[in-house]
Amino acid sequence: MSKIIDLTGKIFGYLTVVEEAGRNNQSGVTWLCRCNCGNEVIIGGHSLIRGNTKSCGCYRRITTINRMMDSVVDLSGQRFGKLTVIERVKYKGNRYKWLCRCSCGNETLVETHGLTSGSTKSCGCLRYTPSSKIIDLTGKKFNKLTVIERSENNSNDGRIKWKCRCDCGTFATILSHTLISGHTKSCGCLHWRNCTEEDRKDLKLYRDEVIQLTNVNYKKYKLFINPSNLKRGKKYHLDHIYSVIDGFTSGIDPNIIASPVNLQILPMRENIVKNGTSHMILEELLSKYKEFNN
Repeated sequence: MSKIIDLTGKIFGYLTVVEEAGRNNQSGVTWLCRCNCGNEVIIGGHSLIRGNTKSCGCYRRITTINRMMDSVVDLSGQRFGKLTVIERVKYKGNRYKWLCRCSCGNETLVETHGLTSGSTKSCGCLRYTPSSKIIDLTGKKFNKLTVIERSENNSNDGRIKWKCRCDCGTFATILSHTLISGHTKSCGCLHWRNCTEEDRKDLKLYRDEVIQLTNVNYKKYKLFINPSNLKRGKKYHLDHIYSVIDGFTSGIDPNIIASPVNLQILPMRENIVKNGTSHMILEELLSKYKEFNN
């Protein structure tokens, strides 16, 4: 019998997995899930992982409302919080979103309801607006990482980064909160200390699947991932914000790692300094993935 993947606590669209609920007639594992609307439903594991089921059924109603609003409301030129609406763009199939420019300079795609309801007020930078007092991490040690100095450049959404030296001798630029929370403990070398040959083979298969899905998603959502239309090549690289290695060791679905919300265009030097480390915590990735697929 193949090993059952524990989905408890994981989020799929509107659904959060509560606990295992037994098996269905096809011998598949089913899970009790709680929808954002409050309803509880039992869903097959394969249906969750493949994205076939994203809610208790309320998702269809919300999608219908969004489409109705899209067809009658023109938000071009209007301002919502820090966002100024530029134009309406096709998103998925017959769905549309609004291309908005945030006052921080970033561009993002937002649904009509997110703007008109006030639930989306920025590209995400409002959550990371630096306070007047910045904690100086210079000289502090976090597991294998020693902080050398504050990086000259913050992340795309304004979060502070630090240049660190790993005990193995490699340099990496790491976000403040991933150091303090203990999420990032090394430049990435810790992942391989006890790695077996079988692990390496499994990682290669996982990485190959992520790369294939990433290429598909980049073509499909290029405007979302690369709104400035920077040319990929020697100067600019396509990067996974939450790293592929962390996704593999955490058992994250390759579709989530390859999701457009986890992709960014980085200058070559920044990508080299990043050195495959994660610049986003898992909880944030899952939250963004859930929002993107709603």
